[in-house]
Amino acid sequence: MNKSKADFIIVDGKIIDIKIKDVKGKRPLSKKELKEFKNFVNKFKDDIVQKWIDYFVYHKRDESKMTQLLEKFRELPDYRKCKQLKFNVGEIMFMSLLAILSGANGYMDMEFWIKSKKRELQKFLGHAFIAPADNTIRNVFLNIDKDALDKMFENWAHSTANTNSTSIEIYDFVGISKN
Repeated sequence: MNKSKADFIIVDGKIIDIKIKDVKGKRPLSKKELKEFKNFVNKFKDDIVQKWIDYFVYHKRDESKMTQLLEKFRELPDYRKCKQLKFNVGEIMFMSLLAILSGANGYMDMEFWIKSKKRELQKFLGHAFIAPADNTIRNVFLNIDKDALDKMFENWAHSTANTNSTSIEIYDFVGISKN
């Protein structure tokens, strides 16, 4: 899967530049994907940065939208057949997304981030959990129903932004890959 990232250059609380960069070791987004990504980032840049600052700098918790997103993740179909499951695949995807948005660049980074934020995550999820290992995270990424994930993100983004814009395959932009 293709992957690129956006670096926001912020001075005195204002975005002065957005640099779209390739991710080392990954194929960059195609021209069409890059155009959609740039449009998405430019449209939501102020919201993205403000939410990040509010959450990670000021520790403000607008948990209503985050809770809505978590609930959407929890509704994702579980591909596993085993009845005794330790993890909800949607919760793993949700925590992985937070890790990626916080700078995680791979499955081991995601595992480390989840472990380092375990107390906050348990409080938010509403239950205790054992942090999933990097291979568990990888298996979820490889086997999740990508069409259901895309549809879930699209529905959530539209309901959050109150927009009817064209479909954006957000998971391409947050770093899900088969490597």
